[in-house]
Amino acid sequence: MRIEQRQDKGQIIVDQDEYINKILKKFNMSDCNSSSTLMDLNVKLSKIESMKEKTDMDRILYQKAIGSLLYAAQISRPDINYAVYTCNRYNNNPGQSHWSAVKRIFRYLQEIRGAKLIFQRIMKSMNIAILIEEMTQMISYWLCLPGVWNHRIPKDNSHNSFDK
Repeated sequence: MRIEQRQDKGQIIVDQDEYINKILKKFNMSDCNSSSTLMDLNVKLSKIESMKEKTDMDRILYQKAIGSLLYAAQISRPDINYAVYTCNRYNNNPGQSHWSAVKRIFRYLQEIRGAKLIFQRIMKSMNIAILIEEMTQMISYWLCLPGVWNHRIPKDNSHNSFDK
């Protein structure tokens, strides 16, 4: 993992290019075709499916791949969290479809190789009350968009448990 600080721009950059390259090579995926998506929407992973397959899937190899991906997800790749944790549920009895899902994550990492996590300083002096108000308005806006869980944040905070 590499951490770079750019004080002039107010940035901290976290990148795991070397680690990603290492795990792609370890699991023979360094020359794989890339994928722009993490998961195939047409594939439904389940425990029943892995019981039916009863292939000679190498459980240890699967667990090592999941462990490597979990480390990457927790340090600098939050975009792969959901897919990795979904595959992690089948650690005890992985089937061929589960291994295919893990390989899809590797192909996604191949596609976005070189991506970095950048933390940007937004403001030099921060007024917490203004920041909380702005965040509340932003969350309220997103929650009211069509297709998103429709829950409105009340304008009157008199019933808020934090005020008591």
